[in-house]
Amino acid sequence: MGFGSTGRGPRSEINVTPLVDVVLVLLIIFLLIMPWTQTGIGVRLPSRVQNPAPAPSAARVELDARGRIFVEGDSTPLEEVAARLRAVLAARPSKLAVLAASDEVSYAAVADLLDAVRSGGAEPVGVVLAHR
Repeated sequence: MGFGSTGRGPRSEINVTPLVDVVLVLLIIFLLIMPWTQTGIGVRLPSRVQNPAPAPSAARVELDARGRIFVEGDSTPLEEVAARLRAVLAARPSKLAVLAASDEVSYAAVADLLDAVRSGGAEPVGVVLAHR
């Protein structure tokens, strides 16, 4: 006389129908609410420039794998880099310099050269690591 039993005892099966109903209702609620909760990020786009200014030419300082230093393609000892760079930057409206170093040189050599470039009046200084 058990409700739906075959005489062997109570059935221990889980009725998943109410669970599926609740999950579907929650899914529908979330799908309806999501468009209202989405917010965008404010982005300010630059205005279009009719006549853009020419890009400033940067003074190039290179440090190769053997530790040789080149300022604008001319070999220069470390002690003379600041003076040579000062002379190069005096003729340019921009004081931008790019330091290109080989990945085979030590960090200390690059740091010493960066100090020399900054003392030569370069501002800002871009650093490029050349991979082989």
